[in-house]
Amino acid sequence: MAADAQSQSQSQTQTSRLILDIIFDYALNKFDDSRQRLEGGSNRFLAVIASFVAAGTRVEACLPAFPFKSANRVYKVLGTLPDKAEELALQRLDAMCRRIQEVYPPGARVTIISDGITYNDLLSISDRDTWAYGRALRELAAKRKFDNVGFSRIKDLLDLPLPETLTEIMYIANCTSFRRELLNKYGKDDLDIDAEIANNPDTKLTYLGYKRFLESDLKYIFPQGPERGANEYKRDCKYIAKQMLIRGYAFARAIKHSYPNHLRLSIHESVAGLKLSICLLNTKTGFTTPWHCSVAQLTDGEWVSAPMGEFTKDERMEVVVEDGRPMYFRQKPSSPDEHATVNYLQEAKQINMSDYLSSASTSRTVSPVVPSPKNFSAFSPREDAMSSRASTPGTHSPVILDTADEHEASLQVEKDTEGDGSSGRRLIPQIMDSLAARDPGRIVFSLTTARDGSLGRLDVSAKTFTRAVDRLAWWIKDQVGISSSIKPVGYIGPHDLRHVLLTYASVKAGYSVC
Repeated sequence: MAADAQSQSQSQTQTSRLILDIIFDYALNKFDDSRQRLEGGSNRFLAVIASFVAAGTRVEACLPAFPFKSANRVYKVLGTLPDKAEELALQRLDAMCRRIQEVYPPGARVTIISDGITYNDLLSISDRDTWAYGRALRELAAKRKFDNVGFSRIKDLLDLPLPETLTEIMYIANCTSFRRELLNKYGKDDLDIDAEIANNPDTKLTYLGYKRFLESDLKYIFPQGPERGANEYKRDCKYIAKQMLIRGYAFARAIKHSYPNHLRLSIHESVAGLKLSICLLNTKTGFTTPWHCSVAQLTDGEWVSAPMGEFTKDERMEVVVEDGRPMYFRQKPSSPDEHATVNYLQEAKQINMSDYLSSASTSRTVSPVVPSPKNFSAFSPREDAMSSRASTPGTHSPVILDTADEHEASLQVEKDTEGDGSSGRRLIPQIMDSLAARDPGRIVFSLTTARDGSLGRLDVSAKTFTRAVDRLAWWIKDQVGISSSIKPVGYIGPHDLRHVLLTYASVKAGYSVC
C-alpha cells in the first residue's frame, strides 16, 4: 500500500513537471538567461501545479493583462478595440491549455484579469473605451471558441454591493469607486516606491518597462513644445510610471487575495524567477503585448508584430478589414521586392538582464577629447566608413523604429559584443558613422513638413545624415581653415536639425559650437 502511494506520488510529480515544461514553452525569453531564471522558480511553480494534479482537477492559472489599446493610435495600434493581435494572443493561451490536456486530461484554464481600470485614467484612456475593449475581447474569445480562456474584471476582486451583471453604464458609473476601493483596501500607505525600485530588481524591471512605453504612448497626447520640453516630458512619464507601480502593488495584493491558489502568470520578466512570465505573441520581432502593436501576415504565412506605423510605411503591406474594422496587415502576394529588408523584420536579440538593469541606471558619457586639426583626414568622408568598421566594436542591430523612443516592450537595446575598450571613448560623429556603415538605411531623424496646407514627415537616414555632416565639415574647414587649438564656431539660428548638423561637423573639423 505504501508502495502504491509512493508510485502515485511519483506519477503526480512527473505529470506536474510535464505541465510546467509545456508552460515554459510559452514563456517570455527576452533575456539570454530567461529559461534559467524560470527554472530557479520551478519548485514554487510545481507546488502550485501539484496541488491541482493531486486533486485531479483542472489547473487554474491567472494572468493580469489585456487592459486596453495603446493611447498612441498615431503610430502603434489600429484602433481602440481588439484586433488580430489579441486574437493571436488568446489563441496562443488556448493552445497552451490544450497541450496540457494532452498530458493531463482535466486540462488547464487561464483566467485573464483585466487591469485596465487600474491604470486607464493615468494614460488618458476613457473608462468607456476600457469597457468596450474588455467586452469585445470576451466576444472574440467566444466567437473563436477559445474555451480554455476565462475573464475577470476588477469588480470581481472587490467587495462592493453591485449587481451580478453590470451594464456598460453601470460599470462606467462605478469605475472611480473601483479604483478608490482597490487602493483603500489593498494599497499600502507607507510604500516607498523609490526604495522598491532601488532595492527590488523585479520592481525596477517593471518600472523601466512602464517608463519606456509611457514615453511612446503619450507623445501625441502630450506633445512637446515651448511649455513642455523633452526633459519635462520624461520626468512626467517617470512620475506616471511610479504611480502605476503603486496601483499595481495594490492590484497584485487583490489578485492574491481573490485567487490564492491559482498559478500566477505575468507578462513581465522576473529577475529572481518569482513570476511565471508568459509571451503572448510568438513573433521573432520582439513585440509581445498585443495592445501595444499590430500584426502582419507575410506571404509565407508567418506572423510578425510591430507598431502599426512601420507596416503603413511598407508599400508591400495592405490593411485587412473585418466586420468594418481594420484588423491586421497582409503582405501582397505579387510583391516584386518580397525579400527586401525592413526594420520590423529584424529578429529581436536576447540581451543580458544584469547589463540591462545596470545600464539603465548608469549614465554613459563620451570622452570630451576632440581630434586635432592635423588628424582631420582620419574623419574624412572617403575614410569614415572603413575606419568606423575597424575601430568600432560589432553590435547587434535590433529593431529601432522611427525615432529611437518608439520601441516599447520590448527590451531591445543595442549592446557591444566585443570588449575592445572603445565604448565610452568614441566621439558622437564616430558612433553615427559606424551606424551608417552598418545600417545605412536606419532612420535617425524624422522632421515634420508642411506642404499645401497639410502636415507630412521627412525621414532622414543615417547615410544621408553622415554625408551632410561630412560636406559641412569640409565647408567649415574651407571657411575658417585649420587651427592649432580647439576654437569656438558661433551659430545664430533655430535649434533644429541644422544646429545638430553643425555640432557634428564642427567636432569633425576640430572646432566647437557656441
